[in-house]
Amino acid sequence: MKRVLGLSFVGFMFLLTGLVSQAQQTATSGQFVGTATITGGGKTNYIPIWTSPSTLGNSVILQKSGTVGIGTTNPLANFTLDVNGSVHVGGGVGVQGTIFGNALVVFDALNVQGNITDPCIGLTSANLIEGSNANSVTAGVTGATIGGGGDPKDVNRVTDSFGTVSGGLGNVAGNNSGTTCDAYSATVGGGIHNTASGPVSTVAGGDSNTASGPDSTVAGGDSNTASGFISTVAGGVFNIASGDSSTVAGGQHNTASGRFSTVAGGIVNTASGDGSTVAGGRGNTASGNNSFAAGQSANAKDDGSFVWCQAGNTCTSLGTNSFQVAIKGPIYFFDGPNGSGCNLSAGGGSWNCSSDRSLKGDITPIDSRSVLERVAQLPITQWKMKAERSGAKHIGPMAQDFYAAFGLGDDDRYIALGDGQGVALAAIQALYKVVQEKDQQIQQLQQRLERLEQVAQKYSALN
Repeated sequence: MKRVLGLSFVGFMFLLTGLVSQAQQTATSGQFVGTATITGGGKTNYIPIWTSPSTLGNSVILQKSGTVGIGTTNPLANFTLDVNGSVHVGGGVGVQGTIFGNALVVFDALNVQGNITDPCIGLTSANLIEGSNANSVTAGVTGATIGGGGDPKDVNRVTDSFGTVSGGLGNVAGNNSGTTCDAYSATVGGGIHNTASGPVSTVAGGDSNTASGPDSTVAGGDSNTASGFISTVAGGVFNIASGDSSTVAGGQHNTASGRFSTVAGGIVNTASGDGSTVAGGRGNTASGNNSFAAGQSANAKDDGSFVWCQAGNTCTSLGTNSFQVAIKGPIYFFDGPNGSGCNLSAGGGSWNCSSDRSLKGDITPIDSRSVLERVAQLPITQWKMKAERSGAKHIGPMAQDFYAAFGLGDDDRYIALGDGQGVALAAIQALYKVVQEKDQQIQQLQQRLERLEQVAQKYSALN
């Protein structure tokens, strides 16, 4: 608060009131010092002023029922001081209680506009404008706040009711469309040249970002746009979230245009299908509904498709709900902390699954002949899976029969590849033993037959 003669503004006002009141009492009683003739008159309750060295007249200060009014003939009874007009305070100002009337203005610091009713929504509130005196609130707007910042070349503005610009330069809350309620409650937290033009939209900061969709958000970055309903751009550069409930988390030149679509990052990626996702990378497209693309130049064009593509390849989904991974490999899948799992070697074309002795326990020998006998009894049929295309054919046992015969695997709905291979190898070993035994029997029979033929030849020669 600016001080006058060592007194605060409030103290000075009290001193002024006391001095004038004393002068008024002196004038009324006729007690004057000196021999000068005093002329003039006054109105009841008005504090007089010297209009000349020897003349008293009326001031604009009225004291009535404990209230002092300046520039008003009927000061409001519930105020100690009621001023009709503008108040200029050269320093700071403290306000305790409620601001009534049209405005309290502290030049280059604070402008409070009160009792404003929005003509569009019919609500009455006040506007608070701080920072540069060039900052502005559009006429008719209510509930607006400009927290600071701005300069004559880059003013901060609120064009729709209940909008907020916390600071920065050249920021706008509202769409300035000519009506004050179609982009209500928009917020710009700071930064430079940002615009929150959708209702309940937010730009937290950054440079040249726009949140134009209802309930949209741009958290930061540069030249990003969130134009879809409840869309979000978290950061990056030149990213666009135009689909309803779409998200671009960051990166550059990425677009999420499908409903509920997501681009997690990278550069020049597009998620245009509803519910589609691009995890990152470069030049990827997820245009199918609920599709997924990642890596580089992956194109998930079919609904429900998954494409992961490595640099140097161009990969396109192979149909609805297809899963495609195209990299130079190898590809590893681990299913335990000890390194067990499977891998697809680069260019190998087949899976290699863990079978290391050091990974195994409870090792016991088996009766391969018993395995062979059970394999011989195992029903083997031709079939197709119900979800497969018509005409597809497979040959093999049912998981329930396999489990009943050997008790292998987690349950009776699956046959592990390793278990099927193990059973087949055990049966082959048993069959090999059977063949060896048969070969030995055949050899013995051949030797016996040879001896019989020799005896027959000798007998024939005697006759």
